[in-house]
Amino acid sequence: MIIDNGKEKSFDVLFILLVLIIFLIPSFMFVVFNLSSLSVGLLVSAIFVLIINFKIILSIDLSLKKSILCLAIFLLLLIPSFYQYYMFNIIKPLGSFSFILIIISSYIFSHKIEKMTFNVLSKSLFIVLIFLFSLGWLSILLPIKIGPYAFVSKSVFPFSEESHYALSVGLLGVGYVATGERSSSFFVILNLIFFSIIFPSLTMLLFSVLSIILLSLRMNILKIILLIMILSLLAMPITSKFFLDSDYFTSRLSFSETRNLTTLVFLQGWSLAYQNFIKTNGFGLGFQMLGFPGTQLTPFTEIIEKIDVGSETNLSDGGFLASKIIAEFGIVGILILLMYMKFIIKFIIENYFYWKDLKNNRYCYGLNKSKKTLLLSAILFGFIVEFFFRGYGYFSPGLFLVLSVLGANYKLNFFKY
Repeated sequence: MIIDNGKEKSFDVLFILLVLIIFLIPSFMFVVFNLSSLSVGLLVSAIFVLIINFKIILSIDLSLKKSILCLAIFLLLLIPSFYQYYMFNIIKPLGSFSFILIIISSYIFSHKIEKMTFNVLSKSLFIVLIFLFSLGWLSILLPIKIGPYAFVSKSVFPFSEESHYALSVGLLGVGYVATGERSSSFFVILNLIFFSIIFPSLTMLLFSVLSIILLSLRMNILKIILLIMILSLLAMPITSKFFLDSDYFTSRLSFSETRNLTTLVFLQGWSLAYQNFIKTNGFGLGFQMLGFPGTQLTPFTEIIEKIDVGSETNLSDGGFLASKIIAEFGIVGILILLMYMKFIIKFIIENYFYWKDLKNNRYCYGLNKSKKTLLLSAILFGFIVEFFFRGYGYFSPGLFLVLSVLGANYKLNFFKY
């Protein structure tokens, strides 16, 4: 349902509802039912997406090419899962086969995104951000400590912790800043910076930096220099007070003899990727097999177990997505990483020329003169944080949205590599 103000379509209520369902339900169920991951909640969200978009499902006409692609993905996940069950009697990969439902649901959601105009998509996204920022302010001014949330020390209702909140609002914020109105983009960036300091949150700080980079690409070189100078002058006292003198930030940015869990999990992730890639001769451990018997552990894992009283923190999810896919899919994971890095470089270059040519009323280089493809691609760009720094595996609301965006961008013929 799209609200019409009489002049032009304003925002899509259904899209707003679906995005909130995707990002809020998994975290809410994670806390309320004391689950071990977001997988159950995300599956519930995926089912809601399918039910709400039932008309889209009926209208889809699968071609032979798409059918073969779906079958290939199906077999890629199914065969290794059955192998692990047959050889080692490990059932988790088969249980995680429900990820197929996530893929199907995200594909259906991509049809919804594809049909939206840029103005409706941008305004709807901004309303989602206003709602999520309100949750952040509420957690600071009037924390919700009811039921299970009374036992979660750093929750941002309905999120279980500040980093989960950051992964949601940060990803959407980066996407909006790429094309949003200048004043609204500044509003989004200021909120991201505010929360990164108040919580504090290094994850939110990373999203803040990415947002500033995208906003700077929209401005001419003199404005960029002026903006950097102003921000540098303003940041000096803030940096000294909140960053350099803060145990939180200094401990996470220290890589020498650290005993900080966040830093150790990050180092463990890259070490897991490398060790298990080498051990399996590039074939990988198999779908959802990271953390199970056969996983090559690292020295960082041993340190984490000692610090966290025997816990193997973030071992099964690798700490971030790149670690997990490399460890589990080997050379295929490396290829995905290289493709994503290529996209990042291509996106930044095309982003720069898009705004430069737009100012000079010339043909828009690379982005095919579409602000919508730029917005969607900026969401993929913002996924850098979850891919390289902080994530929670395949059952992630962020990955669900990224799969939907990939589907929509594919239909818009954006990716021409």
